[in-house]
Amino acid sequence: MSRARKSTRKICCGCSWLRFLFLASAVALWLSFVIARAQHFAPDHSELPIPLRPYRPGVILTLNYLLATFPFSLLVPSIKADDILYGAELQTGLHDWDDGDGTFRDGFTNLSASLEREGELTPVGTIWARLQLQIILSNRLKLIQYIKDHPEVLKDDVVEPVFILGTPRSGTSFMFNLLKFDEERFRSPRLWELNDPIPPTDPDFPNEYTWRVYQAELGLEVFRALAPTVTGVYSVAALNAEECMPILAFQAMSLHYNTLFKVPSYQRWLMEQKQYPALLFHKKYLQVLQSGRHPQSEKKTWLLKTPWHMNHLEEIWELYPRAKIIMPVRSPVGLIPSLGSLHARFYGIVSDEVDPKDIGRFQFWQWNKIFPRFAQARSLNKDKSNQIVDVHFENLLQDPLEVVQTVYSFFGWNLSDKVKTKMQAYLEGTLGDGSGDKSKKKKHDYKPEWFGISEEE
Repeated sequence: MSRARKSTRKICCGCSWLRFLFLASAVALWLSFVIARAQHFAPDHSELPIPLRPYRPGVILTLNYLLATFPFSLLVPSIKADDILYGAELQTGLHDWDDGDGTFRDGFTNLSASLEREGELTPVGTIWARLQLQIILSNRLKLIQYIKDHPEVLKDDVVEPVFILGTPRSGTSFMFNLLKFDEERFRSPRLWELNDPIPPTDPDFPNEYTWRVYQAELGLEVFRALAPTVTGVYSVAALNAEECMPILAFQAMSLHYNTLFKVPSYQRWLMEQKQYPALLFHKKYLQVLQSGRHPQSEKKTWLLKTPWHMNHLEEIWELYPRAKIIMPVRSPVGLIPSLGSLHARFYGIVSDEVDPKDIGRFQFWQWNKIFPRFAQARSLNKDKSNQIVDVHFENLLQDPLEVVQTVYSFFGWNLSDKVKTKMQAYLEGTLGDGSGDKSKKKKHDYKPEWFGISEEE
C-alpha cells in the first residue's frame, strides 16, 4: 500500500471519529436540554406529606416529558377496552373469553373507561397500566384454553378451603404468614403463579417452575425500582404466598384495580354487582392450579386471604359450602389512614395527581358499605357458626401461638411441634432470612389528618 493511500485512510478515520464525536455531543446536548426541560416542568408535590410524594427520578421525569410530545407520544399505548382485549388475543393467539353472561366484558369495559377518564395517568403510567392489564387478560385466555383442553380439572372439587377475612390492618396478613408454615396442611397461590399460571405445577417441586420464578422476580425488580415508596411498606417477592385480589381480577371484578389505579366510577359500579361470577372464576383458577399438584400434596387444602372477601361472604359459602373462615377483629380506627396511605403510594406510580383527602373520603364510603353486607351475610348463615372463628387483634399481638392453637382447636386440627417451631422462628426473625423480624422492616408512616379523617368518624 502506498504512503499516500495510508495517509488518506488515516484522514478518513480521523473524520469518522470527528463525526462520531460531533453526533455524540449533539445527542448529549439534546438530552441535557430535554432533562432540563423535564425538570423545569416537573409536577410540584410539595403540598403532599413526604411519604406520599410520587417517586420521580430524572429518568422518569424525562420519559414522561418526551412521551408527552410528538412524535414520541405515538409510542404511548391505548388503554381502551377493545384495544387491550385485541392486544391480549394477538399476544396469545387465543380468542375465547368464556363470557356467556357478559359480566367479564361489562366489568372490563367499565374499568378501562374509568381508567381512561379518571386515572390521570402519566405517559409512563399509561404504559405500565397497559402492560399490567394485558398480562391479566392474557392469563385469563390461557386459563380458559387450559380448561377447554383439560375439562377434567373442573371435576376435582376445592374441598374445605380456609379463608382469612377481616379488614386491612386487623392482622389478616400476620395470621396468613403464620399459618402458611403448616406446609403439610395448607397450600396458597404464589405470586409467580398469578403472573404465569399455565401450565400448573406444584410449588413444592421447584425444578418444574424455576424459570417462571426468575421471570417474575425480574418484573418485581423493575417494580421496586419504579416504586420504592410502595415496596418499602408492602413486601413483594415471587415466592410469596399471595392474596386473592389478583385472582378475582381475572374476571374484571376486583378491588385489585382500585388499589393500583384511581378508578372510582368502576369501584362504585363494582360495589353494586353480585360477586358470584368473580368467585366462580376464582374457583376455576384454584382447580386449575391444584390439577398440577404432586401426589404428595393431594391432602393439602387451600389457605386464602383478602379483606375484599368480606364483601361477598354469601357467595363464598354458596360456591364453597364447607369453607372455613378465620376472622381477625380490630377496632376500625386507623383503617382509613392505613389504606389511604397504601393507595396514595400506588397511585403515585402511575399518576402525578394524588389527593389524599379524596382517597380518604372514598375509602370511608366503600367500607361503610362492606361492613353491613358482611354482618348481614353472617347473620343469614347462623347454621355455619361452626365454620367461622373470630380472632381478636390484641390477643394475636400478645400471644400469637396461643391464638393459632385456639383456631386449630376450634376446627379440630392438630398443631404439631414442628409447625410451632417454624412459627416461633418466624416471630423471632430467626428463619435465616429475617422475614419475621419487624426491626428490619420500614415503618409504614401515615396520619389520619392527611386523609381528612378524625378518630371520631
